[in-house]
Amino acid sequence: MSFRFALQEYIDDPLKHPDTVLYHTEDAVIIKDKFPKSIRHYLVLPRGRSISFEHPLEVFQLHPELYKQMEEYITRAKRLIVESLQENKLVEFSDQLSEQEFINTFIQVGVHSIPSMNNLHVHVMTRDFHLERLKNKKHYNSFTSSFFVEWKKLNPENFPSGSESDADSDDGPTNGLERDEKTLALTIKNTPLVCTYCGKNFKNQLKLLKEHLAREFENKFNVKRKVNDRPNP
Repeated sequence: MSFRFALQEYIDDPLKHPDTVLYHTEDAVIIKDKFPKSIRHYLVLPRGRSISFEHPLEVFQLHPELYKQMEEYITRAKRLIVESLQENKLVEFSDQLSEQEFINTFIQVGVHSIPSMNNLHVHVMTRDFHLERLKNKKHYNSFTSSFFVEWKKLNPENFPSGSESDADSDDGPTNGLERDEKTLALTIKNTPLVCTYCGKNFKNQLKLLKEHLAREFENKFNVKRKVNDRPNP
């Protein structure tokens, strides 16, 4: 089977993959990303065959009910991230307000404008990008530039049926989001490397950015950890 279909096995039989699958129902599966780019990096996979191969920038406008359904699983994935970090003593919250602030500011949710996998999937991940396997600018910018479309921007309520954004499209609704592959490739190539914690611009200096991210990670979590130390345990 092609690598692009690698997520299908988790959709078809989640019970076969207890080390990867965190939660599943008839409607969706939550798994650990096998190639995480941050200390916690999960994927939410809808299981419906009729929508699994639709484009993420179109599917929620075509199927508004799916967006609401996936919201429940995204909330659960965020909770699983927080619980995992707590179990590993990386975070501790004084109250619910501080916990919610952490979720709002340090967990990102979204999709790639050009997915690398054929099955529809939504990324739910921490924003540390503090792993050895994050090896190049493309890895980083695919999650930190406009190539990565935030979940809230996919809300079908933002794009009522018949709006001008999809009136002239031959390929389905676009929601006003960029779909041109050449333009998106340039977005990844030309967007400078910017720290997700403090906004410092490192231009094209990935090595300096990674050193900076390591320090930011240590400061945020008050720990010293190797960058490849057990992501998605």
